[in-house]
Amino acid sequence: MSTTNATSETPVNPLTPLAFLPPDIAVQLENTRLVMMTCIGAFIWEFLSSCRNEYRMWKTLNFRMTDVIYVLSRSLTFTTLILSFLIIVHPFGKCQIVMTTITWLTAIVPALNCLFFVFRATAVYYPVKLAVKSFWLLWIVTTIMILAAAGSVPTGGSLINLGPFALCLPLSTPKFATSGIISSAVHDTLVWVAVSWRLLSSSGLGPTYFKSLLRGRRGMGRVTRTLFMSGQLYYFVAVSANIATVIVMFLPGFPQSYRATAQIVNTTIQNLFACQAYRQLKLGLIRDGTVISLTMRDI
Repeated sequence: MSTTNATSETPVNPLTPLAFLPPDIAVQLENTRLVMMTCIGAFIWEFLSSCRNEYRMWKTLNFRMTDVIYVLSRSLTFTTLILSFLIIVHPFGKCQIVMTTITWLTAIVPALNCLFFVFRATAVYYPVKLAVKSFWLLWIVTTIMILAAAGSVPTGGSLINLGPFALCLPLSTPKFATSGIISSAVHDTLVWVAVSWRLLSSSGLGPTYFKSLLRGRRGMGRVTRTLFMSGQLYYFVAVSANIATVIVMFLPGFPQSYRATAQIVNTTIQNLFACQAYRQLKLGLIRDGTVISLTMRDI
């Protein structure tokens, strides 16, 4: 952990921490705070709005290992949001401990979020053992990449003295750290495509239908209806957020603080939509497909 002084000049308002920072850095930090508050608010709103379904799920259905993952992912996601917000608004004396905790949380939570895609694929492809094992192997490889990327991030942070205040700010991260986000995006995209193809095939939308679609003889109505009614829309939003985050990470000149914020936002979106799909599929509020022999209640 290093200690630096942001500026030696006395600002107009010495009681405002941002006044001790250069204007561009202060704007970035303030925008980051607002985004973090929005994520926390969205998470709390989603939790309160889903309390009824949560109650039904715990009261009427058996508690399984997938439910343990569900509770763990929700808890760790909220913990990540709170810690990520507190470090930029509240002075911490031990930056290294806090920053290291956040670094590993932002690695563990995406790995847990990816598990929801695996649960979905397991239900859809059961009892094709080779396919199910392939999805689990893909998740293991992805998790290793995510954890390896987290291990490449410098442990600790920088203690910035802003006059009478002291804030912990993250150090710059190496390019290899983005491999975790890329791995997660590739994993979720591949699983989403595989599940979508299985659902479409199960609904009678096979190769013949798509040949007619490409020739302009059929419309996309049945395709979109099948995917939306099967809950794939929720997973599609999560996949889109992953891809958007990868693009942001490689934009030239994009501020480092915004890149870290984008990763937190992506993790929040993934968790919210994956958990929403999990609840609705388990409660039977959206259907799994026409010929699927295993439902989310059974895994």
